[in-house]
Amino acid sequence: MPLAAAAEARVLPVDCGELIRQRVGPAPVTERVSIAPHDVVLAAGTDAVLVSERIVDDEEEYYGGGWITSHARTTLVHWRTGAGRVLRTDDASNAITYTVRDAERSADHPVAAAFSSDGLRLGILLRTGRLVLYDREGGPLASIAEPALRAFEFLPGDTGLVTASGARVVTRDLAGRPRREFSATHDLTALACSPCGSRIACLDIVGGITVLDAVRGGPMEVIPPALAGSPRSIAWLEERLRIRCADDTLLELRAGEDRSSTTTS
Repeated sequence: MPLAAAAEARVLPVDCGELIRQRVGPAPVTERVSIAPHDVVLAAGTDAVLVSERIVDDEEEYYGGGWITSHARTTLVHWRTGAGRVLRTDDASNAITYTVRDAERSADHPVAAAFSSDGLRLGILLRTGRLVLYDREGGPLASIAEPALRAFEFLPGDTGLVTASGARVVTRDLAGRPRREFSATHDLTALACSPCGSRIACLDIVGGITVLDAVRGGPMEVIPPALAGSPRSIAWLEERLRIRCADDTLLELRAGEDRSSTTTS
């Protein structure tokens, strides 16, 4: 984050960037995952930082079963003072089932987080599909529980938020109450609101992007996977939709126009 002087730098009371894996022959495997760069979320215009960390211990015996234990913690830190508040913790321990990994419960941890543009509100989307809203000091404001909820974003001007559950897009007030509902063709993985708030870009599981008209309702434009370039993430820059592709190419598309420009970061 930008600092006015080196004296403003602070060391936060959390570990960062640690990844340890151990294997000795057919013995148990230990994995510790601490904080990756995408687990640190900054609030624009304030000193608030959200940090998520998790630890997984995979005690697996060679073809003999075993246990998976995990711990997850989410902390809100004010970097100027170093003061922190733990928002969430979770622990899990269960026998290895040798089935799909989702059948082996792990500690519930954030998969997405964002601050409102004024930095006064924070949203945390958990792996189980629950969206929890907090104030900038970490006080709980609201909770939205939907098993298929996979993406959210605060609306411009902090007038509300928008969520994606399966192929359903819902605009909500800041208490989480639904206002308006839209439908996409496929299940969605990411959302991005235009700065004016009139358009909502939706990234789906097949790699296509639908731009919804948030004022009149319904799709305004559909960008098929072949033109979207295997998108990994989406965001708006003024009137242009930015698409980060799987190969790190950056596409910029102006909504409603056929032409596009491509740049690489």
